Amino acid sequence: FRVDMILMGTTEEVEVNVLSTGDSRFLTRIVEFADAVTNRTSVPFEISAITGAAPEDSDEYQPKHFTTEDYDIESGEEQFRNQKPLGHHIVSQLDTGFVDRSEKSFTQELVSALDSALKAANFSKVQVQVIDDVGNGVVVLAVAPEGTGIAVWDGNQRITVNMFTFDSENADAFFQKFTEKLSTAQVLSKDEQPRGVGRVVNFARDLSR
Repeated sequence: FRVDMILMGTTEEVEVNVLSTGDSRFLTRIVEFADAVTNRTSVPFEISAITGAAPEDSDEYQPKHFTTEDYDIESGEEQFRNQKPLGHHIVSQLDTGFVDRSEKSFTQELVSALDSALKAANFSKVQVQVIDDVGNGVVVLAVAPEGTGIAVWDGNQRITVNMFTFDSENADAFFQKFTEKLSTAQVLSKDEQPRGVGRVVNFARDLSR
C-alpha cells in the first residue's frame, strides 16, 4: 500500500508518503499513527489518499458460472405458449399547441380526424357520438365491429386518444392518420399494450415472427 498524508501546520503543509508491503494490519497501524501524531502535537495529520496493492489470489475462491439451464424457466415458457393476444390498445396524449380555440370549429376538426383515422384502420359500420354538453371540450366516441376509438379534448391544449382494434396493422394506420390530420398537434406520449387472455404480454405480430 501507499498512503499520502498531510501534516497541517499553521503556516505551511508538509506531505508525507508511506509505503508498506507484507503488513496485513498496515491500514489499521497508519490510522493509529496519524491519530497519535495529532494527539501529541495538536497538529492535524490527515490521510489524503490510499493506493491499494493488487489482491492476492486464493485457492479457496472457486466461482460458479450460471447458464440458462441452471434456472427454472418452465413457468415463463408456459405463459409464453398459453398467451392469446386478441387486440392492440393505444393510449396517447397530444398537445394542440394553442389556447382559446373555438370549441365548435375544433370539435369539427377532431371529428374529421377521428373519422379519417377509422377509415385508414378499415373500420366499417362505425357509430359515432359526440358529447359536448358537459364542461369544456368534447368527447368523440366511435364504435365498430373492428374496435373502438375515443378522442377527448379538454377544451384547452390537451387531447387524449384511446383506441382498440383487433389488428395491429390497423392500429398503426389509425394513429398515423389521426396525427397526420391534426398536424399542429405534438405527440406527448404513446402507450401501446397487447390485449388478450393468458397473461398476454406480446402482440400477435411478435409471436408470428
